[in-house]
Amino acid sequence: MFDFAIIGAGIGGSVVASILNHLGYSVALFEKLEYLCGCAGTFRRKGYYFNVGAATFVGLDGNLPLAKLKKLLNLDFPVVKIDPSLKIYIKDKTINRYQDKNMAFEEIQKAFYDKNNQKFWSTIYNTSDIIWDMLYDFLPQQSNLPDVNLIFRAFKHIDKIIKIAPYFFKNARAYALQTLNSLDKDYERFLSYHTLITAQGFLDEVNVGVASLGLTYPNLDNYYVIGGMDKACEAFVKNLKHVFRRTTVQKIRSYEDRFVLETSAGEFEAKNIVLNKTIFDLHELFDDPYIKEFSFKSQKTFSKKWGAFTMYFMVDDIFDKDFEYHHFILLDEEIPFTKSKSIFLSISAKEDSILSIENKRSITISTHSTIDEWFGLEKEEYKRRKKVVENFIIDRLHKYIPILKDAKLYNVESGTPLTFKRYTSRYMGSVGGIPVINEYFFKYPRPISPIKGVYLVGDTVFPGQGWPGVSLGAINLAKIIDKNFKL
Repeated sequence: MFDFAIIGAGIGGSVVASILNHLGYSVALFEKLEYLCGCAGTFRRKGYYFNVGAATFVGLDGNLPLAKLKKLLNLDFPVVKIDPSLKIYIKDKTINRYQDKNMAFEEIQKAFYDKNNQKFWSTIYNTSDIIWDMLYDFLPQQSNLPDVNLIFRAFKHIDKIIKIAPYFFKNARAYALQTLNSLDKDYERFLSYHTLITAQGFLDEVNVGVASLGLTYPNLDNYYVIGGMDKACEAFVKNLKHVFRRTTVQKIRSYEDRFVLETSAGEFEAKNIVLNKTIFDLHELFDDPYIKEFSFKSQKTFSKKWGAFTMYFMVDDIFDKDFEYHHFILLDEEIPFTKSKSIFLSISAKEDSILSIENKRSITISTHSTIDEWFGLEKEEYKRRKKVVENFIIDRLHKYIPILKDAKLYNVESGTPLTFKRYTSRYMGSVGGIPVINEYFFKYPRPISPIKGVYLVGDTVFPGQGWPGVSLGAINLAKIIDKNFKL
């Protein structure tokens, strides 16, 4: 019998499995796919490898979650540091998002001159720095109710809290309008799509505190993962003895002293369960009325969700060695059937012998997409919509990144929320977790389920997405499970 059975080897499942293993617990990690990392993984298609999402690996330096875990767990990641973290295109402007805050500010001021930019961005930078500096002292968070211990720990940072607390009650767009001399549509789109890709909410939907973390994520240390994003999760699980790949957990039976997992590889027993699964579909694994009520209530309470439209293809390697790894195109018009005005493109490194082969480089393109546009369609209509979006995106790529016009594309394929539902089993193919918007901010779910011994991890039970947010959520859960765990 295992101490913990962890279902799902996405970022959250892989990280918490590694931490619990380090703490001396016996751990079994189950993953239905052949690769790890879920929506942030790497898959093989027709002989080529592609990253599932156009994602970045962030935060191996300083006080960030991955930096702390790297040291604690003695991890080695196959990475190359990248700077700028991404190149942004909006109309005739290009903005490089450098790690250095002064260089980054100069790029923004050049593109969107405003005499009050310095005041606005100083607030954004300072707020983000303070949050990261004191965040760990506010863990664990296991309830939305007031925590006496949490309040006691807050006194350590009382001066900082007084300084930034008001920003968690201020709308980010309203604050930008109040602070800046002017906020034209292009500048607002630039700010808004930063918060969308980090917090799943537009500028007018999030508070200044949340916006500060989203707007400064390009200023964190960013990396390219050699061999694919899944190699980051592989680094976390390398010391685990029991990793069951291509093993689907079909049902979990609960007993007084244990849980029995019915899987495609037979039955397993565990004292505790950690689900790296969204809170919306937990009921699929349990015949428990409380779990079902919890899932169905969550579906209604947190009804705003985003999916993704993704494209994958190989391209002739006609790029020089300085061609940026990540490109973010902000458009005037919506991409058909998505409600999004952005295209995020990631390209494999020239020296990556897994993703870049046969003098070709691997491309992953991602954009936010509404979910309802892709379900309940006839097969031909579904295929038609995919083709419309593919053609639209390729046309805009040629416009904003002209070098792509001269590069032949191979094996062009695309994915929709329906695709993500099929492969990752996420509810309705949603990605990015519950939006960290004002409407949900103070009632965000915590990693405790209605069943004792069943814990949750991932982007729907901790207010943060991507590697920094989800790994911080895994740290939070580890602190709940083991009160003696310290970073």
